[in-house]
Amino acid sequence: MVRQARLEGNGVGVAARRDGGLVVQDTWFTGNGLAGSAATGGDLLVEGSTADRNGGGFHSFEVDADGLVLRDTAVRRSRGAGVNCGQGGQAYLERTTLQRNAIGVDASQCSVRVADSAFTWNGRHVAASLIEWDVVAFRCTTFTADGGPLGVPLRPCHQPPGGDTSPGTRVTGTFDAL
Repeated sequence: MVRQARLEGNGVGVAARRDGGLVVQDTWFTGNGLAGSAATGGDLLVEGSTADRNGGGFHSFEVDADGLVLRDTAVRRSRGAGVNCGQGGQAYLERTTLQRNAIGVDASQCSVRVADSAFTWNGRHVAASLIEWDVVAFRCTTFTADGGPLGVPLRPCHQPPGGDTSPGTRVTGTFDAL
């Protein structure tokens, strides 16, 4: 467990690999090449932390459904993606803010679930290249007018189907994926 640390100027702030698990709480990541990584069966849980001004935020590759979990965490001003997952990666974001990143979430042949979170002032909120079993899903998540279009159909949170927005429009508000 890593708790109340300042991880600064590293290639990778924290890494969970090869069936290892790591919990990070109340920690500040800054100036790292990558704030954190979960790869090849590793599990990384980050809670109540802030990643600010890193090359990239958090990355997952070849992990199980909860291989990378960000909860009550802010990922800001990454030069790359705030959250990135590659082939076989999984990420779950809950009550997490992605702010002023080049890309909020970049999903390439992986799955990302986002709940009760906020995407604010990102260059692009979501970029995805998915194959048939991959998903990018949102539940009650807020998007500013910047960073669009998302490219997925959305409806206002807690509204019955039929009130969706066009995927090509820029969105503001709190939304669920259809």
